[in-house]
This record gives sequence, structure tokens and C-alpha cells, in this order.
Amino acid sequence: MYAQYELGQMCTQKGGWAAALTLYEPALAHAPEQCHQQLTLQIAWAKWQLGYLDEAEKMYQALLETDPFSWTSLLDRGRLLGLQ
Repeated sequence: MYAQYELGQMCTQKGGWAAALTLYEPALAHAPEQCHQQLTLQIAWAKWQLGYLDEAEKMYQALLETDPFSWTSLLDRGRLLGLQ
């Protein structure tokens, strides 16, 4: 799981959003609960960059339902909604 996350990070740094998504999603399936928020944020960001705005917005909303004070989720969701 950690290796998939790190490889996903490397892909995002080079703009490889689709490749990152293929790494983050399986990592989320095997990650311990305390890692879910960070991985979900990474997946939502990748989906946003790939143009899957509705999916990304739903993910940010779900994160805010579990943690209403997640500043990253609030900021990213606000930016995303400002573009629509």
C-alpha cells in the first residue's frame, strides 16, 4: 500500500493523473482506516485533474460528512465548485 501511494505521488508530480489513479484506488482498498482520508483526497484530486468533476465533488462531500473540519476537503471542494 505504501509503495502504491509513493508511486502515485511520483505520477502526480509529473502530471500522470490517470496512472496515479490506478495506484491510489487499490491502495485505498488495502489501507488502514487512518490512511483513508489522505488517499481519498489524492483520488479526488486526480479525478478532478482528469475532468471527472462530479465524481471528485462527491468524494470531497463524503470526506466532509465524516470530517467537517477537513480544511483540505473544504478548500478543494470550494475551488472545484467555483469552476463549475
